[in-house]
Amino acid sequence: MVVSTCFNRQSGAWQADISGKKNEAKRRREMRFKLGLLAGAMLTLAGAASANDGSWEPTIGFGWQLPDEDRGLENDSEMKYLGVGYYVTDEVMLELYAADHDAKSDPAGINVDSSQQGFKALYHFETNRPGIIPYIALGLNEISFKPDGGDKESETGVMVGLGLKTYFTERLSLRFELNNTRYEDSKDHDSQMWLGLSYMFGGNDHSAAVEEEPAMEAAPAPAPAPAPVVPAAPKDSDGDGVYDNADQCPNTAAGRKVDEKGCEKVLREKVSIKMNVLFDVNKADIKAVSAAEIKRVADFMAEYPTTKVVIEGHTDSVGSNEINKSLSERRAKAVADSLVRDYGIDASRVSSVGYGEERPLGDNATAEGRSQNRRVTAEIEETVVVKQ
Repeated sequence: MVVSTCFNRQSGAWQADISGKKNEAKRRREMRFKLGLLAGAMLTLAGAASANDGSWEPTIGFGWQLPDEDRGLENDSEMKYLGVGYYVTDEVMLELYAADHDAKSDPAGINVDSSQQGFKALYHFETNRPGIIPYIALGLNEISFKPDGGDKESETGVMVGLGLKTYFTERLSLRFELNNTRYEDSKDHDSQMWLGLSYMFGGNDHSAAVEEEPAMEAAPAPAPAPAPVVPAAPKDSDGDGVYDNADQCPNTAAGRKVDEKGCEKVLREKVSIKMNVLFDVNKADIKAVSAAEIKRVADFMAEYPTTKVVIEGHTDSVGSNEINKSLSERRAKAVADSLVRDYGIDASRVSSVGYGEERPLGDNATAEGRSQNRRVTAEIEETVVVKQ
C-alpha cells in the first residue's frame, strides 16, 4: 500500500490519499513529455552547432506564479526564473527554461513545493537594437507538485505568452513576460508574471549593416586588336629649339639663347668701379661731399660679395716725404674704416695703403695739380656672367 498526498477537488484541499497503485497511463504521458523536452533540447543544440551567425541569450528573472483556483494553492507564490535562449534567426529564439515557485501553504496547512520546466519559441516583432522589442511565445510546459510527506506529481500543457524586451545596448536588455499554460489532464490554467535581465553574446553584431552579395558580373568582351604603333614626333618641351632627347638643360626660360646641348649661352665680362676722395691740405678728415663716392664703392661690394678692395692714399709734394707717407696712410685708413663702420662691409674684404707723394696725378707746381694729388682712390674689378 502506497501513501501519497493529492489535491481533493471536491473539498478544495490537499490531503492524504491511500491507493494500491499509481496511474500508469499518467506516468507514460509524463515520460513521453520528458523525452520530448530532451529531444527539443538536442535539436536546439544541434541547430546552434550548425549555425554560424546565431546568438545565445541567457535570462535570470523574478516574479509570481498565479495557479488555477482549483489547485488550492495560494495565489501569489514568488517565482524564480532561469532560461537559456538561442537565436536561429534575427526574429526567432528557442529557449529552454526552468522556474521554481514554492507555495507558502494551502488551507489545510500542507506546504507544496512546485517547479516547472519547458521549451518555447519566441518571435520578435522588431530586430533593431538598442530599442523596445515586443514578442510572442509558444511552447510546452511541465509543472510538478510535491507536498510535504507526499510523492511528486507532474502534468504537461501548452503555454502561450506575450513579452517585451527593452535593449539598453546591443546586448543587454530588461525582459517582461506574461504567460498562461493550459494543462491537458486537469484542464487547469496557470499564469506567470515575471521580470528578468538578459544578456546576448556570440553571433554577429546586430548593429552591423547587412552586406549585399555582389552582383554577378558579365564576362568581359574580348579586347579589341591593338592599333598600330605610330612613332611619336620629337618633342621640344621648353621651346628652345633642342629636342628633349638631346636637351641637357630642360625648362630653359623663354627667349634665352642656348647652345647645341640646350643650355644657356653665357658671356663673361669685367665690371669695375673707381673712387676718388679729395682732402684739404695736411688733413685726413673725409669731406661730406665725398660720402657719395664711398657709398658707391660700398654698394658695388654688396652687389658682388666676392670682391675685395685696397684703398690707396696719396698726397701732394708739400712737406717731407716721411710726413706725406704717414698722412697718405691715415687718409686711406679713414676711408677704409668708413666702409666697414658706416656701410657694413666685412673688414676682411677691405685693406688700405699709403703712397705719399710717389704717384702724383696732377702737377705739384700748381695749386690745381696739388689739389688733385691730395686724394684717396680705389678700383675694383670683377668678372661676371651675363645671360644672353
